[in-house]
Amino acid sequence: MPRPSRSTSARVIRPHGLRHAAITAALDEINGNVRAAREFSGHASVEVLLRYDDNRKDVGGEVASKVIRRIAKLFEDAK
Repeated sequence: MPRPSRSTSARVIRPHGLRHAAITAALDEINGNVRAAREFSGHASVEVLLRYDDNRKDVGGEVASKVIRRIAKLFEDAK
């Protein structure tokens, strides 16, 4: 089955995408309890669930925002 182009508005639902959405939703509902999500998902490793949880929380984005604010403050204080 050919994949639709990115400009196509129709979305194709794939099993892995549905599984990923379900695990992410579970993490949201159980406040990030990765052990419970591991049991739900059947993943052998908590480390895999930690990646789902990091993506859900946008940890990298939060850190980047804090660094930008800190740098901006340094420039303001230097004026």
